[in-house]
Amino acid sequence: EYGIDGFKFDGGSVDMYTPSNIKNGEPSDDHDAIAMNIAWNDFGTSYKFHEFKDTFKGGGKNAIQRICDRGHKWDDDGINTLIPCMIAQGLIGTPFICPDMIGGGQWTYAQDPDFNVDEELFVRMAQASALAPMMQFSWAPWRVVSKENYQYIVDASQLHKKMSDKIISVI
Repeated sequence: EYGIDGFKFDGGSVDMYTPSNIKNGEPSDDHDAIAMNIAWNDFGTSYKFHEFKDTFKGGGKNAIQRICDRGHKWDDDGINTLIPCMIAQGLIGTPFICPDMIGGGQWTYAQDPDFNVDEELFVRMAQASALAPMMQFSWAPWRVVSKENYQYIVDASQLHKKMSDKIISVI
């Protein structure tokens, strides 16, 4: 009716339903945190296009599962975890994988005046994500990287588009 195909369902993780994280109202006595997360995911999957950061018992469902926020860094919770996390998700039955947002998923970076985009890291995150079922950017690449590095990101995006039928056929 409104021309909306789907939604990004951020949040909804089990820890959001614990009493210490509820800001408005009181925790419900008739549902525990796991049941609330499952209900959130059942609601979201009613839309053809959707994406979740948190799904409990999401394996085998038609849920597009995004890896939890990765840092804009090379190690710790950065790019070094993308491929291992995607493999782990596939092994537990979640075929519709979305690596975290290219560039890193921490929204707080935009509020840090000392933060600088590592262009090579941004490019490498795009390249690591190119053969995943979904690519998602944290920032518009043309706004944060040089023209040369932007072309590498375009190339990764074109590879994703070129391989999309093959990617879909194997999931």
